[in-house]
Amino acid sequence: MKWLMILLTTLVTPALAVDLNCMDNATNQTDMNICSRDLATYADQKLQQLVKEINQKTPEHQAKMTKLIAAWQVYRDLECDYETLDFTGGSVYPLQYNSCYSGLTWQQIANLKNQLCEGGDMGPDCAASHRYDAPK
Repeated sequence: MKWLMILLTTLVTPALAVDLNCMDNATNQTDMNICSRDLATYADQKLQQLVKEINQKTPEHQAKMTKLIAAWQVYRDLECDYETLDFTGGSVYPLQYNSCYSGLTWQQIANLKNQLCEGGDMGPDCAASHRYDAPK
């Protein structure tokens, strides 16, 4: 159910203008929780944008990509549920869950982004794939 909050936020939030350095200015747990939520939403939006772009490049693979992403999202949510069991009910829980969510989402983006390049995963990085590099 925790992932539902992030999912609903993602579905109803247009492209998020997020401060990627918001943790630098967070002064309390609430600020950190809000920042981590925004960063998780941003990562999810980037993944959705990447998947859309891959599907446009290779429409013949769209059905498989849809299944892949759906299965991967189930894995991500279960993994983050498991990783944050010890924090359930605590004030740091949202930060921990959202950090897991963001981290796994950026890993998935890294796994997929070279599909935009000539030769897909077999070829070198390209400018199109660098649009999906994780923020530093």
